[in-house]
Amino acid sequence: MEHIPGLLSEGVPSSKSPEQDWEEEFSYLEQEITRIGSNHFNLERLTREALRPDSVYRTTDKTPSDIVLRRTKALLKYLQQHQGKTDSDDLSKIQQKLEDWERRQTATPPVERTGRLQSFKELCAIRRALSFRNPLLAELDAIVFLTHYSQRQGQGEIHIVDQYFGFNAKPGGSPFILQQPFSSHPVARPLIRETPVSHGKNKGKPLKNGSFLSLELNYDADKLYFAWTQAVHTPVTGKEDWSHNFGTYDDLMRRPPDYHHYFWEPDRVYHIYSLDLKNGELRQLTDGNFNTIDPCELPNGRIVYISDEQGANQRCGARWIGAGVLHSMKPDGTDAYPLSFHETNEWQPSVTNEGMIAYTRWDYVDRDDDGAHHLWQCYPDGRDPRALHGNYAEKRENRPWAELGYRSVPDSHKLVAVAAPHHGIAYGSLILVDPSIPDDGAMSQVKRITPEIHFPEAERSPGYPFDRGQASGGEHFGTPWPLSEDFYLCVYDRDGHDYGLYLVDSFGNKELLWQDAQVPCLDPIPFTPRKRPGIIPDMTTQSADARKPEEAPSNIAETFILNVYDTERPLPPGVKVKWIRIVNLFPKSNVFANEPNIGMGDQSLARGSLGIAPVEKDGSAFFLMPTNVNVYFQLLDENKQAIHSMRSSTYAHSGERLSCMGCHENRFTAPKSLRQGTALALRRKPSLLSPEPDGSYPMTFARLVQPVLDKNCVRCHSKHVSKAPRLDGDTFYITQNAQGEPQRTDIRHGWSNGYETLHRWAWTRHGGNGIYWNQNKFTYSVPGEVGAQASKLLPFLQQGHKNLKLAPTDLYRITLWMDLNSNFYGDYKDEKAQARGEIVTPKFGVPKPPYLFLEQGLSYGNEF
Repeated sequence: MEHIPGLLSEGVPSSKSPEQDWEEEFSYLEQEITRIGSNHFNLERLTREALRPDSVYRTTDKTPSDIVLRRTKALLKYLQQHQGKTDSDDLSKIQQKLEDWERRQTATPPVERTGRLQSFKELCAIRRALSFRNPLLAELDAIVFLTHYSQRQGQGEIHIVDQYFGFNAKPGGSPFILQQPFSSHPVARPLIRETPVSHGKNKGKPLKNGSFLSLELNYDADKLYFAWTQAVHTPVTGKEDWSHNFGTYDDLMRRPPDYHHYFWEPDRVYHIYSLDLKNGELRQLTDGNFNTIDPCELPNGRIVYISDEQGANQRCGARWIGAGVLHSMKPDGTDAYPLSFHETNEWQPSVTNEGMIAYTRWDYVDRDDDGAHHLWQCYPDGRDPRALHGNYAEKRENRPWAELGYRSVPDSHKLVAVAAPHHGIAYGSLILVDPSIPDDGAMSQVKRITPEIHFPEAERSPGYPFDRGQASGGEHFGTPWPLSEDFYLCVYDRDGHDYGLYLVDSFGNKELLWQDAQVPCLDPIPFTPRKRPGIIPDMTTQSADARKPEEAPSNIAETFILNVYDTERPLPPGVKVKWIRIVNLFPKSNVFANEPNIGMGDQSLARGSLGIAPVEKDGSAFFLMPTNVNVYFQLLDENKQAIHSMRSSTYAHSGERLSCMGCHENRFTAPKSLRQGTALALRRKPSLLSPEPDGSYPMTFARLVQPVLDKNCVRCHSKHVSKAPRLDGDTFYITQNAQGEPQRTDIRHGWSNGYETLHRWAWTRHGGNGIYWNQNKFTYSVPGEVGAQASKLLPFLQQGHKNLKLAPTDLYRITLWMDLNSNFYGDYKDEKAQARGEIVTPKFGVPKPPYLFLEQGLSYGNEF
């Protein structure tokens, strides 16, 4: 280790001794015993959901020693069953000490608290000696980690996204290496002090007085990656250059003063760096007016990371929060491109044992915004993003609201994660996730590693449902690194502030390794080479190495679905699918939630139909669609009305051939139709998408629906205005004031009279926090209960009204509107122009020309 260039000779001891930690543990367990007696734990549920039941408190626990003794015995039994013969003598000696201690306590139990504490510390010393005999630690003589202030400053409400912005970071911290971590005197040495940056904007400067985040060690254990920011937190004045920011200075002034530092500049955001441990080179890999965090080495040597450089803004805030998503670059920072085109945030990619990318995606298309930040997986080139766990809760309080920091467990298909809050930071209770088990929308795939800590925000106490009257809390553990399914390195603090490095096991034992006197710890990683997963070949042409120098990335992808009838929830009996619709979601391009109110659905995304493609009799479909845009699919019947609709999204990459077995098919069963022959759709060329009516892309009420109302309804309704609701396109109505004079009243949100009347009869699904849970009924779509067919308006129109029966083309426009969530606006700006029926081009997320995926001779280009 001394070969590491720049490694300082002086070592920093832990600011807290094991004995001090045991005293804190004693007091903490005394309080926990009181809480057990006060019924603050659903012990029955916790025992059922715990990875190891011995870790769960019991009503028979009367002293802290009762708890630690049981957990220590469970650890001893485990090590005896898994320990090699060479260490059996050591375990026998420890067992003898444990039995001697227990006999003394039985013979003369301490009466005074001082005596009980001393006895407890003797037991903890035995536990510590036992924990460090774990064979998994035998070759582990060093740990790399960061010191980092967790983000608890800078805005009135802490939110899961705010902790990842450089202007919210508190200066302080450094990368360290902890030597002899399982000895009696571990010491930490800083890896960076005066090392100058060799490349990038900060060339020649050391990384001082800033904040470090998201440490990663490469597979060969000779290079570190991390993010660093200068952590500039001063309020902005309005004189800065705002051209690259999400909003304007006027927008900022609408926020409270503690939001007035949300300004994107290179010295205010995180950038990614690498530290070569062989030659000491410190290299800046990213730059610009955007945050880049969470670097992780892929098996092929590229780096996957998170960046908000695409410019989209997350939807539920009241400030400028860039939506960071997966990106990829070479290890020197070149050839960077997005792997994801998701419209909201993603976090903390890691590589599974199979060589796939595991990460957290915040996923809420027309559904609750707090209940789905869970495990997704994709190929290293970004292909085929899939939710493996937790994306569709039956009831969000029955499981964690957010899960962060996924890491694959060695020699296992399971992953460790932190059960974290939505309105909080990336700390919480440790869990083990098993994606091989079917997801029941609750806890079927989850085991609690630390059952004494409740799921922040999801639970008011361990095992009990969320109570809005209770504070969240519970942010005790963070950044776990699995050594096995039962043993982890992580950071931990009983008060959720001054996190130290700990060895934690599933039996409930926690051993302090090292703690800094001032700055909390983060990201412990064993300093040792680890097995590199097999390299999965790229199947896209995004990388410059994957295509010829003269070739440009393709803007069109072939998309194949084997059988649309293969769904996790069956389609209504007798329904025949004739078409599939491809809907383009437009990322939010302005600052404030529900400004504008896109439609009747809270936090609804603007969108447009890219077109429809035919579905063959056998359920197969084969069509062209644009790459690099966020889309979802709908299944349509012969009337082109939605039967089934995604509540998530996907995308295709340049050079990718996107394929699915079905429409959200059950991944635990074989396809329903394994044919001997080729699918019918593959016996022909891929279909070009058939465009839908004018006004469907982007979809606006004024362009899609209002012409139908003007043609069929407005004249009669205007004649009988005292009895009939207004259906015209005006965004105001005239009444009389108290003096009998005409008075103009603007309709809320800039909507029109026609929309204000019809949307009450239409169909929608909401985003938003919790209050819309019952309105949506489910987080997922129920086939046959979506869109126009689930509305009150469609039956009314089908039966006719006052001798009027709409022409099929007119009815189609209205059903298409309802199938697309009954929105009013098609983008987040120029609302008055949209209300007048003018075309407003979405700022983000639209396909790049040429539009060869459309039927010949048709193009959206003339609409823009």
